[in-house]
Amino acid sequence: MQRIGWNGREIRNAFQTAVALCEYEFSVKEAESKKPGGIPVLKPQHFEEVCGIALQFKEYLKVTHNNKDESQRVANLQERAPNEDLGKYMD
Repeated sequence: MQRIGWNGREIRNAFQTAVALCEYEFSVKEAESKKPGGIPVLKPQHFEEVCGIALQFKEYLKVTHNNKDESQRVANLQERAPNEDLGKYMD
């Protein structure tokens, strides 16, 4: 997996999505299995899939917003300070 600049909310959402993906895959295998039982196992592949989709979505948003990332968009809208300025206001 590559490094992704996620905030805490995005990390939490990624974990929840990876767990949901794992549980879904397990339920499909359980339904097809002649020997039900066992527990779902969360694997790195679940996180890799979630990360890949998240990166694709961020790129889609960037393209649809004239190649500006989230930080640039909110700075232009003056909804919050640019990321590089946030530290000035935190104590």
